[in-house]
Amino acid sequence: MQGVLRLAVGLLFVLGILSFAVSVSTRGPASLPSEKLTILIGSRGHMLPSATMDGGSESFSDAMAIGDLLLTPSASSPGLRVAVLHPDLSLRNYQSYDTASSPSAGVNIKRMLNKLPPGTILLASTQGNVRPPADRRDDLSDIAKSLGAEISPFVAPAASWAIVTCKLDSGWHTLAESYSEQREVHLSLSLSLPVSDYADTASNVFFVEANGLQELELFSVYDSSSSRTDNIRAYKWKSLGGEIQRTIAFWPTPSGPGKIAWENITLGNKPTFSAGCGVEGAYRPGVTGAVARLRIQGEEVAQYAFKVGDQGRWQPWSVDLSAWEGETVSVEFEVTANAPKGSVGLLLGLPTLAWGSAP
Repeated sequence: MQGVLRLAVGLLFVLGILSFAVSVSTRGPASLPSEKLTILIGSRGHMLPSATMDGGSESFSDAMAIGDLLLTPSASSPGLRVAVLHPDLSLRNYQSYDTASSPSAGVNIKRMLNKLPPGTILLASTQGNVRPPADRRDDLSDIAKSLGAEISPFVAPAASWAIVTCKLDSGWHTLAESYSEQREVHLSLSLSLPVSDYADTASNVFFVEANGLQELELFSVYDSSSSRTDNIRAYKWKSLGGEIQRTIAFWPTPSGPGKIAWENITLGNKPTFSAGCGVEGAYRPGVTGAVARLRIQGEEVAQYAFKVGDQGRWQPWSVDLSAWEGETVSVEFEVTANAPKGSVGLLLGLPTLAWGSAP
């Protein structure tokens, strides 16, 4: 059976061999190789640090690679991602369920599972906040248990979880499962036919702990912010002085600041904040700059004053957050403009919360 299921948690760096990326709906099956299939799944729980894949420098937090298909959700909203394979390993459907907000998510998942015949392979992963209210938590946890899961991803405030399981005549049988309440996880394996051979295969369950330096890049959780004003935008790149960074941009006006906040971030050992800072629009008449304020749990802990002349290059900004080590906190940025008229663009390049130590 070792030749049938080759599990590799030291992950294959498959991004280089993926031929194309798609967002697959449930409207019809897509053909995939039926003899042997390599699968890679990424998952990142709500406000957890990303993790790079072994052998590379990129995370793989919200996608499923199935052979040469890369399945990604059509929107960045949180949810339980589910891909279903026919017994011949061709793709049946791919769907996301909003388990945190939708009261009907559990019913819809059960309805989907009841339609699946023996021989089906199911891939599932969590992305962002999937924790439902307390009155629905047990129901969704029972669904995870029915799939053969060792642990439910719907109980902890934040959890990364990925599973590959197959439906046999006797019920669902887990092939591999990965779980962490501390960081992003990945799961990689190869499947071969026939599916019925998996009945004698032991489940492989991995509980992943965070080691070394952990980084939560706030750009990557922009859509998970608990609140933000309309005069804020996220850009995949902004260039200052020839250096490109992923950026959160604020455009405060005299009538109102720019604000963005995140809740329920658990800071680890020796936490810090860092960003590159810059200004757009400081050349306008009357504009002298802007001020950014960083608040933790509503308490202002640092300011950064942007002034005319700063717009040509990124300026470093770093803050020691050791006073909140080990605590679950809210993080807020507020930016006000020193401009009697118009607005000024303040850029936070690669804003990052980090904790732990580099190996």
